[in-house]
Amino acid sequence: MRYFGQEHTVEVDANDIDSLDELADRFEAQHESRYGHTMGDPVQVVHLRVRAVGENEKPSLERGTPRTDGDLSPIDTREAYCFAVNDFVDFDVYQRADIKPGDEIEGPAVVTEPTTSLVFHSDQTADVDEYGHIIITTGDKQ
Repeated sequence: MRYFGQEHTVEVDANDIDSLDELADRFEAQHESRYGHTMGDPVQVVHLRVRAVGENEKPSLERGTPRTDGDLSPIDTREAYCFAVNDFVDFDVYQRADIKPGDEIEGPAVVTEPTTSLVFHSDQTADVDEYGHIIITTGDKQ
């Protein structure tokens, strides 16, 4: 809230307020506490912040269908800098839509999708779990 025409606002807790007059009184008390004075100008509510807690049913995760048509193959290669070897190397490029549960991808590789790319280096391996999540492991798998 603020006085009309002022630039600076004061956050006012509106819990247990029954009227706008009570809200204005609470604002003026906070303004006086912070700035040492009140003004006769009209009071404005500039922003409202509402907090709520709701309960939703837990979503079910669908298991993906494992690959039945051979091995996953890259669609391209792309030269990029590999931090594991500190040099430029060829990265295999995969499309995310082609990846199935049970697939394993050895780095260096790039997985592309419309909004992002996953990059993993020559010391990393990607395993795809039963839900289609890509789990990247660095170093020896245990």
